Amino acid sequence: MRVVFLFFLLFLAWELPAQTSRIRISVAEGSEKPIQIFPSVEGRFLLASQWTDTLDVQGQTLIDQALAVPGLFTVSYEKKFYRIYVKPGEEVDVLIDKNNQELPLTLLSGSFSAAQEAMNRLDLGDAWQKGDRYYALDPIFEHTRKQVLEEVEQQLAPFKDWYRSQQMDADFYESVQLLVKNHYAEILCHALINETSSLVFHPDSSGYQPERIDLARKNWESIFVLADYRDIRSARASTYRAYHDLVLDFYVNSFLPKSEGRNLSSGKKTLEYYYQSRYGLIKEYHQEGPLQEYLLASWIHFVNLKRNYYDFIPDLYADFTERYPNSIYIPYLKPGVDEVIVFHRKIQRENELEKARNSRFVNNSENIADFDGLMMQHFPDQTVYVDLWASWCVPCKEEFQFSNQLHQFVASRGISVLYISIDKDHDEEKWKEMITYYDLKGHHIRATASLLADLQKRFGNTIPRYILVKNGKILLDNMLRPSSGEELYEQIDKLVSID
Repeated sequence: MRVVFLFFLLFLAWELPAQTSRIRISVAEGSEKPIQIFPSVEGRFLLASQWTDTLDVQGQTLIDQALAVPGLFTVSYEKKFYRIYVKPGEEVDVLIDKNNQELPLTLLSGSFSAAQEAMNRLDLGDAWQKGDRYYALDPIFEHTRKQVLEEVEQQLAPFKDWYRSQQMDADFYESVQLLVKNHYAEILCHALINETSSLVFHPDSSGYQPERIDLARKNWESIFVLADYRDIRSARASTYRAYHDLVLDFYVNSFLPKSEGRNLSSGKKTLEYYYQSRYGLIKEYHQEGPLQEYLLASWIHFVNLKRNYYDFIPDLYADFTERYPNSIYIPYLKPGVDEVIVFHRKIQRENELEKARNSRFVNNSENIADFDGLMMQHFPDQTVYVDLWASWCVPCKEEFQFSNQLHQFVASRGISVLYISIDKDHDEEKWKEMITYYDLKGHHIRATASLLADLQKRFGNTIPRYILVKNGKILLDNMLRPSSGEELYEQIDKLVSID
């Protein structure tokens, strides 16, 4: 049994001492499979706090964590989410069965079993699709709002009864309310965004209708009555961030300035600009305090999660630590920021190897129109393991940690490795930086428009994707990933020998 000890010294304003809580998680048919844990941090959901554990042979893991306040632990297993309400000093034992729709989580020991199990039956996914579906059925927002409010009441009714009968405490009840209300507020946002997409804000335009703008403002405000996106208590719920981000993007940063005659510039913005301006918008719109601290930390982590190693991330982090030098979120952010700093130091150190690095790039790549042409022109008598990737693809980059083992194997077999990037022209420098940082030995090409079209037609749009080619002939176009290790190497040997 693997025991994970995470001791977070969390103090309330009156320095309530932390107590160790123990959570045992058992997963049906989960033997030795990965599971993601999102612990409660000062009672709040923090994406940056997550770690991946491996279940033991019995499909179990044990977590000991110091808590000063109760909170919701979120668990992700095979793309499904489960929530566990945990009090300081409490021992909780749960069973997760992803195939049991009626009882996906069973509380074997711990508080408030009925409410805990009902919470895990709540449908809190696909808010975007739900909002679009509501709009498609009835484009009038007020009708959708009334229907949503009825659904919220229905969802919360049993929890209200349990709270009144003391079968759940006030903190747990409020946490469930926040989960549900923020989720449905996000649904309303999507529905309202659909309805207001055709609004004309310029008074001199023929389609200008001030009464529609006033109605849209009232509709936005009605959503905030359901769930206040400016309330730090909402941070208890994993459904809060998606809702808050929609409000900031479509209400604060778009509807408000346009409705007040402060038109936004229409020039196309880069992702880098968006990430930095969003950080500034949080500082500008939310007053300094716990909510701003939480949102700024969450945003830095979100940007860094893309693993694009943007050079502005350390600057955002420096601003954050100056603003909140004693923040409880700093330990969660620092490792990722340090990785960005290491990335840029390595790029600078290896700039002098530019010529040698360029020798690995496929010559005359601009003239290559399709995959067959690439193989026959540059690798006619070779066996090639092809890696389709992009600098923005996180799963692609996660596989690079297994590159050394892969290259050792293929070198022993006389096999070449070809990395085909589907990055756009404006990402060429980022593409080359990633090759350097991950030390990707082998051959490289960034696909032209015609080559990209051929790749998508033949292999689809999903990356990473791996292809084995021998003497210009495709042996298999959906090979195992480098992380498969020996299983991949056996697959390569078998395919090459059969051919």
